[in-house]
Amino acid sequence: MPDKQLIEDVAAELGISKAFVEKDWHVVQVLQIISSIPTEDLTLTFTGGTSLSKAHKILKRFSEDIDFTVIPQEELSSSQLRKKLSHLKHVILDKISAIYQIKEGSLIALNENKFFTFLVEYPSYYQGQEGMRPDIKVEVSCNKLNLPVVQKTVTSFINEVSQKAPEIPAITCTNPIENAADKLSATVWRVIDRDRTSAEDDPTIIRHIHDLHMLSKEALMHPAFKTRCIDTIARDDRRCKKIAGWPMPQKFAATIKIFQTDEKYVTEYQTFVNSMSYTPGTSAPTFAQAIETLHTYMPVITTIYHYCPTKIGLKMAVIPF
Repeated sequence: MPDKQLIEDVAAELGISKAFVEKDWHVVQVLQIISSIPTEDLTLTFTGGTSLSKAHKILKRFSEDIDFTVIPQEELSSSQLRKKLSHLKHVILDKISAIYQIKEGSLIALNENKFFTFLVEYPSYYQGQEGMRPDIKVEVSCNKLNLPVVQKTVTSFINEVSQKAPEIPAITCTNPIENAADKLSATVWRVIDRDRTSAEDDPTIIRHIHDLHMLSKEALMHPAFKTRCIDTIARDDRRCKKIAGWPMPQKFAATIKIFQTDEKYVTEYQTFVNSMSYTPGTSAPTFAQAIETLHTYMPVITTIYHYCPTKIGLKMAVIPF
């Protein structure tokens, strides 16, 4: 664990929270453990918000989660894949447990280990400060990717400021266009499906419109983005039952209407930016800017609906929002 004074010096140098610097260091250590695990016939691919900030350097916000996509070789049988995923889960848990504590009762494994998640507890000088969770969430899911993976380096804030070598000189990452398509679809179905009275309500879903703003230039110009949206939207069609089968332009319009009429999203967005952005008072997009950028994705939605309406959905409905 790094020296407390070093953490505070780095935080002062970067102008960010001490708790951010500390947790960032632990996130990178856990990431390093997982990325160094040999995976025969499986490819572990770093993905999600942390990959967009730490590896791709696209986002300027802190992310507390570590997400991996497992890509199996196509020739694996169902039984072979099941055994390899079970083995991978146990190896990951064993390797991390040798250094950190896995939070008791946090492990969830579903669908023959095609999805598993757990929480990693880490020692802290600043426990509970800055709204930081006292743990690191790790999620691993088995899926196929459609775009080539890329190799990136990952460096903690501490090593970056200290001008030391990256802790992870090379890590396999998903293409950010895959993430953009996932976030566009997730924004739509999660916002429409959201119930603020639920015990499982997650106000941080607002992060998706922030991230889509940051990803927009690269995503909207990428020739594969429309195709990725077609596949992702079709995959997520029934995630929210009340809009299942709706044409995507109609789902998108319903989402925009919610953002325009529900004033709580403005507050939630500002809270998120203030607490998680590296630059809350300078270059972070405002809520209005993020919504304006979200509108720029509409031509993509319209185009892909006309291109492939049966895959996206044909059912028409009155928007009840």
